[in-house]
Amino acid sequence: MPLGYKISDPNLLYFYTPTVADDKKNASYLLPKVTIPLSQWVETTEGGKRVYTYTNPPRGTQYYLPPGMIKPGTYSEYLRATIQASCKGKDYTRDITPGRIATAAEVAAAGEQVTYSVDYEDYYYHYADLSNSLPTNQLRTGELYYKNKPQLLLTAQGQGSTMRANREEQSSVFAIETRYGDAPNAWISIPDVTGVEILGLEEVNDAAGTTVQQTFSPEANITGEKMFFLNQKNFL
Repeated sequence: MPLGYKISDPNLLYFYTPTVADDKKNASYLLPKVTIPLSQWVETTEGGKRVYTYTNPPRGTQYYLPPGMIKPGTYSEYLRATIQASCKGKDYTRDITPGRIATAAEVAAAGEQVTYSVDYEDYYYHYADLSNSLPTNQLRTGELYYKNKPQLLLTAQGQGSTMRANREEQSSVFAIETRYGDAPNAWISIPDVTGVEILGLEEVNDAAGTTVQQTFSPEANITGEKMFFLNQKNFL
């Protein structure tokens, strides 16, 4: 998948259909399942893509994925993962083709795709007449239709900067507006400048900064800048 996306589930779910009774269940969540921690996957970067790899352990060991029953014309195993986009993800309603919704071909051409490859032993479709199974690979690609990508607008309020009683202390007031969707992972970064000390970041009620509504603390263990996580107090 593109680097602008990642698997957000701490645990991935593998559902399978081992019996005829399970085959009659009308929802995948009712099927037997195996929970695979994301920590069991190997994450790498290959050719500008984020790659997750899982190797099925031996039968009888923890996190082994058992096969489902053979069913012609349908699937008996499902692996479910939730993908989260970052600001690098492309909104197919605005970013890929500004002014209109992108087509599937345009989404694919923009690199907004997930490719999944499965190696397994095939007992039915190609080798049913053999006594043993042979390895098979299935390679599929699907488009990522990401929309409602949030946008943050910063606007100076009042004169932009106001002087306090102490001539050596200055505050800048600006407004933050979110568009198209919530921005739950918004940060404000203020670089360190020689001779200037950042005292804090506050939410105030107006351009004059009459009343402080809440105060944000910088993240610890980050050097060269002051990083404030705006959503630590439900700001956005």
